[in-house]
Amino acid sequence: MIVVEVVKALVSPTTPIDPWLLAADACDPPEDPYRADPVAWVKYRTGEYLWSTQRSVMSSVAANRFTAVKSTHGVGKTFLASRLACWWIDVHPVGTAFVVTTAPTAAQVTGVLWREIGKCHELGELAGRLNEKSWKFGRKLVAEGRKPNEYDQAAFQGIHEDHLLIIFDEADGIPSSLWTAARTLMTSADAHFLAIGNPVDPGSQFKRCFDEPTDWHRFSIPVRETPNFTGEDIPADLRARLPDALWLDEQRREWGEGSPIWQARIEAEFPTSTDESIIYYAWAIAAGQVDLEPREADPVIISVDVARYGADSTIISRRQGPRWRVVRSVKGNDTMETAREVEALYRAEGASQARIDTIGVGGGVADRLKDQGVCVREMVASSRANEPEKFLNARAEWYWSLRQRFENGEVDLDPLDEQTVAQLTGIRYDMGSGKIKIESKDDMARRGMKSPDRADAIAMAFAPDGPARTITIASDDWRNT
Repeated sequence: MIVVEVVKALVSPTTPIDPWLLAADACDPPEDPYRADPVAWVKYRTGEYLWSTQRSVMSSVAANRFTAVKSTHGVGKTFLASRLACWWIDVHPVGTAFVVTTAPTAAQVTGVLWREIGKCHELGELAGRLNEKSWKFGRKLVAEGRKPNEYDQAAFQGIHEDHLLIIFDEADGIPSSLWTAARTLMTSADAHFLAIGNPVDPGSQFKRCFDEPTDWHRFSIPVRETPNFTGEDIPADLRARLPDALWLDEQRREWGEGSPIWQARIEAEFPTSTDESIIYYAWAIAAGQVDLEPREADPVIISVDVARYGADSTIISRRQGPRWRVVRSVKGNDTMETAREVEALYRAEGASQARIDTIGVGGGVADRLKDQGVCVREMVASSRANEPEKFLNARAEWYWSLRQRFENGEVDLDPLDEQTVAQLTGIRYDMGSGKIKIESKDDMARRGMKSPDRADAIAMAFAPDGPARTITIASDDWRNT
């Protein structure tokens, strides 16, 4: 193996020869020239380009024991962590170094960071053998991704190498018990810890890395401090992969500037959820990180928010027990087409009922479905709540019930469904009248927020049980519900 690696280096002018390979038979092989310089390692070992903040973060990990990075979307967090993992193993003699990584979900461990580690391993023609979450030299394990079900005080037992690198990917979602377990490994002189991710929960252990006083070397990477906004000179192919002004404008329209998801995903700041937020951002993110299996006895409920305006979307969703998913989001459907799609899903799923927002054009969808024998529960947001002394109307009751489910961790969302997260966390409530009232769509529009079609669909799907209500209201009243 050593001969092969040396030959590869000799025939490739861009790949430097590792000195310890040439002196492998010596008792004390020379130190790798890139051991203290991961930036140079990336440049010469994989031939990739790092922009300025990436270089600073990599240098910090090499020089400091603790490095924390909170970042916006799409700036190469996972790329950065994967290159650091590969650098760490490549620059230390086999058997002396170890990398351990974790993330909030099993999918994030194997499908995100370790996929990038695999790409780097192949690109750099690194030694050893990888599978979906481990790296071995023969039988010697040198790096591993630990699954979330190992979140306990013994999660990192058995790791004793002299040179240790711990990587927490999407660090905000990792529980405090595992932070404590990781700290117990930081006993050797050459132990380093990288925590990197989007800022989500102001009460998380990750947030404490950015509080004073701290032993963490900290970085914040908001969108406006990335190359396409600062004018930093970078290669064209890298520039095309980073956020730009067009992307930022799209997110502004989608999320609303200043919303909790905007704060976390754009400004790289922990969101300041106020008492007026019906669903806290941290709750919504946590709902995308759990895997709550429905019981076989849980009925399937189809929930539909029918679009009223051309720019809005009709949302057809499915709920079973705690799990809720958007099945279809479409603009421009007429009521007949929407009814056909809902009926087909209802029968395919063996659903117990279809819940339809029947104010406005949704009434035609409900009528068509009832004609076809579908069990329809008509959802009228402005109707009387089951507890009228507490809630202004049914919509307030639906959302408050949903809030309690999120707070208790009883909702399972698609982890990629950021539109639902943005809508849920952007809705406010107040109790000025002595009753709980949910912000109207018109008030949300004045704040630059989109119509909460997905949020309304999930609120209806989890609404407390009750009879269908069909109420005749003035033609314009629905606009303020």
